[in-house]
Amino acid sequence: MKQTMPAAAALVLIVASASANAAVYEASFENNLGSQTIANSITPVDSLVMSGLLSSGAGSVINSTTFTTAAGVQTISLDAVWRSGAAGDTLRLVGVNIDLLDSSSAVVASDAFIGVLNGFAHSSVDFGGLIAGSVYTIRLSGTNTNVGQYLVDASFASVPLPATVSMLIPALIGLGALSRRHTRRA
Repeated sequence: MKQTMPAAAALVLIVASASANAAVYEASFENNLGSQTIANSITPVDSLVMSGLLSSGAGSVINSTTFTTAAGVQTISLDAVWRSGAAGDTLRLVGVNIDLLDSSSAVVASDAFIGVLNGFAHSSVDFGGLIAGSVYTIRLSGTNTNVGQYLVDASFASVPLPATVSMLIPALIGLGALSRRHTRRA
């Protein structure tokens, strides 16, 4: 008697093995102006974290991280939080904007402000038009009042290609017809 693994257990193994290969890339900034480049291509299971504890004093902030997408990467989701504080607070960033730029430095997506909770502002960006093998930059800009603090978390994913879905539909129809034919014979 042949024993098979239950589908749920197989799915858990697949998810566990995929997440075991995930990489978390980090870009940390200490100055108001800075840029970093991630050397490896980002895959659909990877994530990228940009963080800043900007102690270089008051002034304009532009921190950017450049990366290249690997095959299969089609979407990016960015969640950002920064210390907005109150006027006079020493840990404070104001006028923060987060953009996703393509290789020609054109803005392809910009953040949507969500709100402030306990002195921390929050925004997010979702973009589903990434092209594999292309170069993109996440840029955080704003004004540092003295010491600025922020965190941007980027996650990447793949979505089914239209060609894959269009091939799946006839296959499901064929399985349904075969099942129906088998039921009639029984």
